[in-house]
Amino acid sequence: MNMVREVLKQWLASPPEKRQGDFLDHVIQDMNSQDFLIEDFVVQLFFGLLYVSFDSISTMTTLTFKLLDENPDVLQELI
Repeated sequence: MNMVREVLKQWLASPPEKRQGDFLDHVIQDMNSQDFLIEDFVVQLFFGLLYVSFDSISTMTTLTFKLLDENPDVLQELI
């Protein structure tokens, strides 16, 4: 997870004109307007996305429930 955190920190420190408009750029832009998108949440999200192709559905489901449990305000928005 430290590697994912470092990549996120580098991305946050880079000037906007160097960004490529990929998914990470969109998440970083949304961090300014969405309260639940804090650095730890984004790191865990990307960590989960990195392993989605390697781990089973049950692992991703477990991670999803873990993140929703840690961020109940997000769960309320989904309901």
